[in-house]
Amino acid sequence: MSLSRLPQDKINNTARFFIMKNRYGMDGMTYHADMDASTGHIEMDETPRELPDVSESAKPKFANEVTAQDKKQLAQFSENFFQNNPESL
Repeated sequence: MSLSRLPQDKINNTARFFIMKNRYGMDGMTYHADMDASTGHIEMDETPRELPDVSESAKPKFANEVTAQDKKQLAQFSENFFQNNPESL
C-alpha cells in the first residue's frame, strides 16, 4: 500500500491510498481519505475511486521518449549549475 498527498491534498487535509498488491483480493485500487497529519487522524472512504486523468506533459517519460528539446534543457541546466557551483566538479 502507498500513501500519496499532493500539495492540493495537504491543503484540503486529504490523502490517497493505493493498493499495489494484495495477496487476498483485488489490487490496483485507490481509496480516498480525510487525513489530519498533525494529529494522525485518518478517515477512509470505503469506496475505491478512479484517479483523474493526468495531462500528457505531467506523465513521466521513459528514456526512449526523451526529446531533443529535453536534452537541450538538461544540458543548459547542467552547464548553468557547474558554472555557478565550480566546487561541485
